[in-house]
Amino acid sequence: MEMGFSTRSNSREVDPQPIFGIGSAMRITLIVAVLIVAVLMIIAFPAINPVPGDEEINLIITFPKEGDEVWIDVVPPHVTVHGEVDAPSGIRSVVVQSEIGEVSCGNGMEFACPVPVSSGKNKITVIATDNLGNQAEKSLNVTIRSGPPPPLLIIVLGYLIENALGYIIGIIGVLGVLLIFLKFRRRKRR
Repeated sequence: MEMGFSTRSNSREVDPQPIFGIGSAMRITLIVAVLIVAVLMIIAFPAINPVPGDEEINLIITFPKEGDEVWIDVVPPHVTVHGEVDAPSGIRSVVVQSEIGEVSCGNGMEFACPVPVSSGKNKITVIATDNLGNQAEKSLNVTIRSGPPPPLLIIVLGYLIENALGYIIGIIGVLGVLLIFLKFRRRKRR
């Protein structure tokens, strides 16, 4: 008998390493089944895109108020507009505009944005957009004055006591000593 190498192979083909304990034929079936389920879900449950509706956006500007006279001494001149906004679908953006420029205030329920203004009369507009694309808009007119505000008017009636606090503390001290004296005197009689 002749010893040598055989050219015939006695080995059989082996499936690649099984994934999750299943072979390649089963994997293909599983992939097809998952794709079918995905297509059916897309058909049965189409993507729900927000459609603009009649949702009401509640927009309130808390400062400044309509017709306010605002004194500023900042460069470049600007006024910080404060307010609140609320919408059932959430807020996408809040924008504050003036005749000079526009500022984005983010998408929070409260806002405080410095908007550029000029001296004199200014129209300020706040535009809020919700997540469905609905918008609410409020405008107000303010008068901007440059420089520090004028001092308040002080009217003094009667005499001005130079050190009124000192006199008041002195009177309270005298009354306190008098009350202590009377209390000890009453105990002494008993």
